Amino acid sequence: MKPLLSISLTLATLLMCQGCDVSEENIPDPPDSGAYIDFAVAGEDDDSMTRATTTTLNINNFKVSAYAQDTYGTYHTLMDQVTVRRTGQNSWTYSPKVNWPGVPVDFFAVSPASVKVDNNAWSNHTINYSIGTGDRDLLVAVRMRAEQKSGPLKLNFRHALTRINISLQTDRRDVRIEVRNVTLHGAPDHGLFTFPTASTTPGTDPGEIFSQWETQSTTKSETDMTFFQSSAGLPHTLSDKQWEAYSAGKFMIPFDLTPFEAGTSLNGTYIAVACRYVDAASGETVWPDNSTPLLLRWHIDPGYGLAVFPLADTTPGSRWLPGRYYHYTLTLSDFPALP
Repeated sequence: MKPLLSISLTLATLLMCQGCDVSEENIPDPPDSGAYIDFAVAGEDDDSMTRATTTTLNINNFKVSAYAQDTYGTYHTLMDQVTVRRTGQNSWTYSPKVNWPGVPVDFFAVSPASVKVDNNAWSNHTINYSIGTGDRDLLVAVRMRAEQKSGPLKLNFRHALTRINISLQTDRRDVRIEVRNVTLHGAPDHGLFTFPTASTTPGTDPGEIFSQWETQSTTKSETDMTFFQSSAGLPHTLSDKQWEAYSAGKFMIPFDLTPFEAGTSLNGTYIAVACRYVDAASGETVWPDNSTPLLLRWHIDPGYGLAVFPLADTTPGSRWLPGRYYHYTLTLSDFPALP
């Protein structure tokens, strides 16, 4: 029987707003802010899928730092990681209020406000970021050389992470394909994000945000992100209907995907599905069997093998861009083999 595994990819843009237009012209302005610095939030305008993504409508808080440069070139801190909270429809508050200084101001903001930023007024502003369980979105905004005006200062937030989802299906009816684990391998779990030195705008290219990430190369072949894990007695049985391994998807650090290699171990960026093929009539496991390569045996339970799906050649540009949603659909058919 010829081994057959296939993978397809759906690519969309993450939204900052669901079911509404978030262009700057359509964001309602709060009352005149007078001499105080007040804020409004703008985001990415698209009509793609937004589930589990932070949007202009559901962002609850952000943290902002602000710096002003005097006539001698010395930077002064106006706001040092101040938390700004939503009070209504694009209405925000913080305390104590800060006055406009009469000179241009640089603003650096991040959401959620719990994210720590390492600030240096005259140099880089960075985030040493860990994705953890992959359930938290990350947004950043920069406004350079802003000056006092009537009304609030608009901050254009951009998505700094990539959202990944995995679905599985099968066209087999003569066997049950039982899945115990779905894991993404070879993607960084830590990265250093440096804020851009230019204002983020509605037209900011995702590549510009991508270039602000630096990932530790030692993590690329060692990091695993589990999308699904079951106990031995409760595997998920695939059907011809797509099944999402983790319905909300995972937020990952953008990076250049690593090509797949199978030597003494499996390396690169790939999805591994721990599964077994059970004959529907007899109930006997027909894969893995004695001929299954050692690399495709699941070390946690030898009764299951690994179906492996490399991602670098499947993903446009072999790269995860920030603000993009990559939905990989895996089809398991004939017995898995090494790619």
